[in-house]
Amino acid sequence: MSTRKKQKKEPSGNAAFFARIEKLKLARNWTWTEAAKRLHMTRMMLHLIKTEKSGVSKRNLYRLEQLEIEEGLRLPGARVFIESLVSSFEDAKVQLTASDFDRGYVEMPIEYARGEPPKGYPATVRLVRPGAKSSAKLVAELLLDEDRGTVVLSCIQPVELANQGFLNMLTPFSYEALTEAAMALVFGAHWRQKFASQATQK
Repeated sequence: MSTRKKQKKEPSGNAAFFARIEKLKLARNWTWTEAAKRLHMTRMMLHLIKTEKSGVSKRNLYRLEQLEIEEGLRLPGARVFIESLVSSFEDAKVQLTASDFDRGYVEMPIEYARGEPPKGYPATVRLVRPGAKSSAKLVAELLLDEDRGTVVLSCIQPVELANQGFLNMLTPFSYEALTEAAMALVFGAHWRQKFASQATQK
């Protein structure tokens, strides 16, 4: 009979992510609803991650790291690193031109985490503004769950790339640039102010 000990199975990315949320929740005595809200997520999104029916995006990880720092559960040195990331996110934002809005689409260069496009994947994608009816539906969904990723996926062409697996291949800075451009293209250059006013009316 073999005496070899079974190796302890390492937690998956989802399990490790969820364990960190549980630790944060217990440390601050939050309900799951409050924990989800502070992460700009819904309880359903957390459930999907826990049951591994949905992956953990770079944006989810960034929000969790930021919240851990705010609540004093990460080393002070991490704060400097996160602040530099935030600055980089700001630099990644794209300013659309009047021609982009009139045309209804914009060509976006993308950056893969691996450093170069995987075989068969492009170096750029096109973001196309959906029709008025679809845009109105996106407004309702955003006010409900605050997931801007839905907007990006509704704009990406070719449609074969409009999936979470593709977005997870990008650097967080490239993802943020796509998100900013998609939000502006769909909802207008001043979309932040518009959504802020909508939120105060809820």
